Amino acid sequence: MTYASFWKRVAACLVDIVLYSILMSIPLLFISVHIKAGEDPSATMKAFFIWRLLPLSLTLYLLYYVWPESSSWQATPGKKLFNLKVSDENGQRISFWRSLGRNAGILLSYFIFYVGFFECLMCLWTQKKQCLHDMITGCVVEDTTPDKRKLLTVMVWILFLLVSVVIGLFLFALFMIKMFPYIP
Repeated sequence: MTYASFWKRVAACLVDIVLYSILMSIPLLFISVHIKAGEDPSATMKAFFIWRLLPLSLTLYLLYYVWPESSSWQATPGKKLFNLKVSDENGQRISFWRSLGRNAGILLSYFIFYVGFFECLMCLWTQKKQCLHDMITGCVVEDTTPDKRKLLTVMVWILFLLVSVVIGLFLFALFMIKMFPYIP
């Protein structure tokens, strides 16, 4: 079994962040288009967030991250792109509940003062290239094509993702200007 390198995991994570952000931006764009002139956008956004966006984001998170890792894919779309798969330490497919625990560990570590950034660095020095959330749930991320020549492909995708992030930030800025035009 060949374990995924740090850089392949980072590239897959960036792809997943971009794709998930695009999925999450659709409801935000929808609500911004439907705010009426003279209406308080902050009150509308607050009500929308509590009653619609929060359950929607949890559902999308389960469908985008948790379910694919426990399915026959054993990977999110980003991991699949880089031929990575999540399995238990014996190479077997993980259950939905184990995937849920793994992803809950990821989210928890990011919510606690961005400890997640440092816990993801653990895969640089651990024997099985595991992060803390992998160790806690007994998971590993396998590289199904550990070809060194794929490094160029990884670098091209990272460049693509960085450009996508810049474009996404620009679109987000336009969205914020439309939502809150009177903020100095």
